[in-house]
Amino acid sequence: MEHSNLVRDLFLTTVEQSCFSAVTVFHGHRRLIVHNDSHHPRRQTSNISHELSHGILQHPPTEPFSDHGYRNFNKKIEDEANWLGSALLISEEAALHIVKSGMSIDDASDFYSATTDVITMRLNMTGAKSRVARMKSKRRYGTQ
Repeated sequence: MEHSNLVRDLFLTTVEQSCFSAVTVFHGHRRLIVHNDSHHPRRQTSNISHELSHGILQHPPTEPFSDHGYRNFNKKIEDEANWLGSALLISEEAALHIVKSGMSIDDASDFYSATTDVITMRLNMTGAKSRVARMKSKRRYGTQ
């Protein structure tokens, strides 16, 4: 391995693990997801799900950096991929199950192999806590 590649790999995997999560590389109409396998397995799952979402949503390829060396970032596209990526990991039904069963965020993270951030995001996005509370209230007071 070339010295520069070794330095880069050591930097990305030991010194600054958070500077690279995952990226989709295009080759014609084909896509390849490259991810940082030094991240925790649950983080890798989130990273890959996010990149898969770009493909499912048919987001076009973009240059990773601007002419001035800054990272190109399209908030709308990234928000779409964040939303779908988390939904692929924790469905609405799963979010409701987490709350109905009284599972803690940590237990749900273990059970679904997703990060606690993804679990929390999906509970919030689906309104699972308030929906389950309303269901329990209706049952308690006998209303439908």
